[in-house]
Amino acid sequence: MCLKGKGIDISIPKPEINSTEWLKNDGMAMFIITSSMDFKQITLIENCETAKEIMEKLESIYEQKSELCKMLIHEKFYQYKMSENDSVAQHISKVENLAKQLKESGESVSEMAIITK
Repeated sequence: MCLKGKGIDISIPKPEINSTEWLKNDGMAMFIITSSMDFKQITLIENCETAKEIMEKLESIYEQKSELCKMLIHEKFYQYKMSENDSVAQHISKVENLAKQLKESGESVSEMAIITK
């Protein structure tokens, strides 16, 4: 979100001829991405040369699309119950977050399933 807010699109591939504007935007994107990381995470991406390479590397490490991950998120969603200590707002937020995780992993979640939680 922060990159979009700055008008930076990291999906644009590195040009054959060095473009000053592209280099500036890529450098800004790399700065924004790495400034929100801790040292251990930075060591994972230290050989990446562009912001796009950084994002691809991070996605390959952290993206949850394996069948096991889908199954675990699915199980979490359908076994989730409101905690006595949670407010209604906290409960709704947790349900929405689980539903979002399911959708991001490629699973569909019906509105009825979300509402009945």
